[in-house]
Amino acid sequence: MSKVTNFVRNCYICTMKYIIRSLKYFLYLLFLLVIFVAVIYFVTAKGAPLESLFRNGYNSLWAMAAVLLVLSACYPRFGYGKRRIRANGTADEIITKIEAHMNARGYELESRDSEDNLVFRQATFMGRLGKMFDKVYFTRALGGYEMEGRLKDIIRLDTAFCDIFEETGE
Repeated sequence: MSKVTNFVRNCYICTMKYIIRSLKYFLYLLFLLVIFVAVIYFVTAKGAPLESLFRNGYNSLWAMAAVLLVLSACYPRFGYGKRRIRANGTADEIITKIEAHMNARGYELESRDSEDNLVFRQATFMGRLGKMFDKVYFTRALGGYEMEGRLKDIIRLDTAFCDIFEETGE
């Protein structure tokens, strides 16, 4: 495959990941908005029409949805990232340590390809639901692995992996 073809393919994959993450986050926020409006309605309205709940009626709901759309469009840029794990040793040794640590953190191995790239997800359904079914990707890189996923999770994992691989002198 040529470099141009690889570049186009990688751009397409990154764009699709971004769009999927934005849509997931938008649906997640929209669900929270519906619950929020329902709670307000049942606590305060007492039989009044829904449009009387806000000053501008249904236009307020559309405005809130527009704000959620903007937030969800920006979130993947700031909420997801990559970190690098520096580790020496054979691929099997490194993978064994990564798997053991990820299992201890409540993740399970979802897939491992022929190039030793790994994909982990939360082991429990409630854990997956809480993290919006996001996964942590480990891609083989020079001198270790590159983690990709939710930035909050990646930073926690990165700190722990630094301790694990420094402890053993690797």
